[in-house]
Amino acid sequence: MKIFHFVFFILIFSITNIPFLRSQQLTQDEFEEHLTEAYRQSNNQLVKSLIGDHRLMVKPFVNRLIRESILLELNGNISEAQQKQSLAEKTASTFINIHGEKSLVIAVNYLSLWSKEQKKKKVLADSLFALGTSIRGNRQQHEKAIEYYQQALEIYTEIGDERGEAEILGGLGFIQWYRIIWFQEDPKKALSYFQEALEIRNKIDDQQLIGNSLNVIGSINLRYIRDYSKAVSFYKKAELVRREIEDIAGLGSTISYMASAYENLGQFEQALEYFKSSFDVNQELGNQTRMAEAMLRSGIIFTDMGNYPKALEHFEKALEIYNNLNERLFVGDVLKEIGFVYSKLGDFKTAIEKYTEVVQIMKEENDLSGLAGVYNNIGITLQSSGRIEKASEYYKRSLDIYEELEDQYKELPLLNNLGTVCYDMKDYAKAEEYHYRGLQISRELQAKLVEVHCLLNMANDQNRLGKLDEAMVNYQTGFDKATSLNSPDLIWRILVGIGENYALRNEYDKAIEYNDRALSIIEKMRGLMQSDEYKAGYMAVERYAFEGAINLLAKLHEKDGTKGYDLQAFHYAERSKARAFLDLLAESIANVREGADQKLLEKQEEILTGLSQTKQQLEQESLKDQVNADVVTELKGQIDTLEEKFKDLQKEIRSTNPKYADLQYPQPASLKEVQSSCLDRNTVFLEYSLGDSCSYLWVITNRSHNLYKLPDQNTLQEQIETLRFGILNPDKSNISFFKQASYSLYQQLIQPAEQFFSKKSKLVIL
Repeated sequence: MKIFHFVFFILIFSITNIPFLRSQQLTQDEFEEHLTEAYRQSNNQLVKSLIGDHRLMVKPFVNRLIRESILLELNGNISEAQQKQSLAEKTASTFINIHGEKSLVIAVNYLSLWSKEQKKKKVLADSLFALGTSIRGNRQQHEKAIEYYQQALEIYTEIGDERGEAEILGGLGFIQWYRIIWFQEDPKKALSYFQEALEIRNKIDDQQLIGNSLNVIGSINLRYIRDYSKAVSFYKKAELVRREIEDIAGLGSTISYMASAYENLGQFEQALEYFKSSFDVNQELGNQTRMAEAMLRSGIIFTDMGNYPKALEHFEKALEIYNNLNERLFVGDVLKEIGFVYSKLGDFKTAIEKYTEVVQIMKEENDLSGLAGVYNNIGITLQSSGRIEKASEYYKRSLDIYEELEDQYKELPLLNNLGTVCYDMKDYAKAEEYHYRGLQISRELQAKLVEVHCLLNMANDQNRLGKLDEAMVNYQTGFDKATSLNSPDLIWRILVGIGENYALRNEYDKAIEYNDRALSIIEKMRGLMQSDEYKAGYMAVERYAFEGAINLLAKLHEKDGTKGYDLQAFHYAERSKARAFLDLLAESIANVREGADQKLLEKQEEILTGLSQTKQQLEQESLKDQVNADVVTELKGQIDTLEEKFKDLQKEIRSTNPKYADLQYPQPASLKEVQSSCLDRNTVFLEYSLGDSCSYLWVITNRSHNLYKLPDQNTLQEQIETLRFGILNPDKSNISFFKQASYSLYQQLIQPAEQFFSKKSKLVIL
């Protein structure tokens, strides 16, 4: 201990005038000033500390010493030149001892190897390199930049300056990068330059430039070649290097790009992980632009995964940052995505309000690509709200702009959306054409998410065209890809399509099975939403899935009324409701949990998680082409065991908490439960389910239940509007409208149940 204190005292005493600062606290000039002073005082401990803690600042310092040494020697100041060279040698030696990197030792050794004439050429080559670098990003002067670079490269090669060669090759690579953007040239030429540069940089062991080369090679594969797996491979190598050398600024860009590569691969969990890391690193760096980008891209992924509350949460954070930065175009991008989420939630009014803001921003900023993007989203919202022709108009506007910009990647969703419009107009052959074009391009561009959308939509077209086998192949391919993408929103839509395919084959049991799987996923997604408004809106948008199942069961009931298809249809109708009361009940359960044994509750959550995972495994196993019966049996056994454990645990929890004992987990009521628990012999219960193609009425008493087919929602809506007009305008001239509409509605909605009414009947209408 005495030795430690003594050494520590001497260290503090010797650096009284040179305060020790870590890398994030020193500028390059401050670092060089402190290091020079440490050498002047012969303070080797401080020299090591500064070089150890400021790795990335050492190379510019040594480069300056080398340059000054050469210039001093050429001007005849031999003594001063040798002093600079000696200082550079000491620094390079300490650097390799601490960091194990030999690049600076190689650089300093050139001074001993070169003749005076070669040093003159070195100065000339450095000047040519600097000139080329200063103009390489200028479209009008890039040829001149190449000329300067080629001259410098000849000199560096002649004098054996491999560091200089690598710099030139990297510079030529960046010119080719610009030429990809300017003239759509082959990206492989840029790639070859960067690969040559990387080879030399590995040889001379320049870790910072190795990280730069790996990063840019990854970016070419990401942005232009679209080989996302290869991009990830290079980004991972760059990440390792940049973490090792503590190149935090470089690391911030690498992990951001890697997140984008994972997103394009459809590996959403990894993408979200890296976007979170990108946000954290760039927050440390103070790079708010990349922080906002991480939030925006994460929000888009959550949207694709159907987790709309999380998506809105991330978009709001991105919007706040972009507003603070006054980045109008990015504000528009975020508002566009927020509008899309509201559209998915069925809040079309808010969606259009957001899009209107975006259109104004894009026009003010003259951003054609951004304008095309919001036109596409407006089309989606209009189509979802039933305004098909207007939606088609916006899609075509968007496609025209992207074709003018020759942006094939962004044309993709438009081809897909125009196909869905043709589908809604019942032009299934034209829809199939659009979706097939989109499928081909999505595969060329490796746009995996769009590929699944095209597969799903093309299979839907083929169902309508009677190409059932082709449709089934596309559904199965889409299902496998959607599962790998972890996109429940796409999975349930594909399951609905497969169910319809089986119904068209008259394989009704399988059709019902697949519909049930799809509806279970919808309810899980709905469960993720916190707001009752969002839940109701989402169920309103996606109600067609329930309607399809109800229609199928109703048709089967018409053919055979003995198999209980009407009971199943009633169950689906109940599941399709917003179920606000049941949600409130669930919240009540959550509130009284405070009085229950927390260990029991934790155990309950553990069982529920295991049950969910096992059911998911069973579902995946059941969908395989070759189902393993033994595996299915084992999984079903596990599910039975977990359900029994859950029931036993429920009894134990309720016994420990009286409040909890009074509540049940919310489940939609079955028709039999309504009969047995809600109705006496004089009550007649009427429940309605309205649909776009047809509607249904269940008439339930405590002794019987009957299902009746009613007109579609639009037919009823017209009569309701007439009735409403008559009520709101109580004019004698409107009495006939009122009487006609009201009696017509009575005939359609109530009269089918009249045979069950008596003078004592109590009528309950849901």
